[in-house]
Amino acid sequence: MITVDYNRGENKTVVTLDKFTLFRPEDLPLTAHFRKTITNEEVWSSEISPGTWVSWGGAETPYNVVLTTTGGRAVFEHKYNVSQHGDTIEKLMWYFIRSLNHRPSGLVIGCHDGTFGHWTFPVISGLTDAVLVDGSKPQFDEAVKNYGHMPYVKFIHDIITTDGKEVEWFEGGEGFTDTIYKPVINVFLTDDKIKQTHRTSTGINELIEKHSLQKMDWLHLDVEGIDGDLILALKYEPTLIIFEVMHIGQEQYYTILDWAQEHNYRMFNDGGNAILLKNNYEPWQTASTK
Repeated sequence: MITVDYNRGENKTVVTLDKFTLFRPEDLPLTAHFRKTITNEEVWSSEISPGTWVSWGGAETPYNVVLTTTGGRAVFEHKYNVSQHGDTIEKLMWYFIRSLNHRPSGLVIGCHDGTFGHWTFPVISGLTDAVLVDGSKPQFDEAVKNYGHMPYVKFIHDIITTDGKEVEWFEGGEGFTDTIYKPVINVFLTDDKIKQTHRTSTGINELIEKHSLQKMDWLHLDVEGIDGDLILALKYEPTLIIFEVMHIGQEQYYTILDWAQEHNYRMFNDGGNAILLKNNYEPWQTASTK
């Protein structure tokens, strides 16, 4: 028996091969191949024998798994399914998109290379239009390569701020913490590993107006320390907002809670990320009357 488990808390994909198997001795050991769900790029492989397990983890990327024999023959394939394996917010977004009775549209600020994020599966499944924005050129170029064949996806290489002023941009490592807010990237990288450049930016409301997103259904933020600032600056309010809370201070967190109540949102926080959903979202209204 072969099992694949996703530990989303630790961002690990674990493959277990039961000690009771029907594989021929000449087929063993098997090799477990871990492949990115969006690009099918193989990131790691490891031998696995009956009665053992192997795991792989990295960022928030979920992986598909293929097992092959010593001769290279594929004997098992497991594909990540967001409705079964996704974390709470990932599932909430998936079902939110599927519940709408019109073609939804959304905005991703901080899309990185597009291989992870709560928004990825609705987009690659063709369920929603999307505008993908990132300030770092290498990651942006990868996102274009990964989604450029999808006619319902648009791309913007830009830094998004509250006011559109010029900023200092800090980037380094694999780009997971590129930001205008230096304390965030300093948690992970020392100054000698960080590249600083002076950049222009676009205000979030200017971005929304320029690309006719005033009536967008959803907004996904992953901007390393300024998620809360962008929310508080919004003139246009989508039904659903997903944002990262791990770099938001306590004082601003309570300010966002007050803002959410004032602007008719409910908030769910899963520890690292949070979701804001309008109280007038119809399925919630229906559920509350039962």
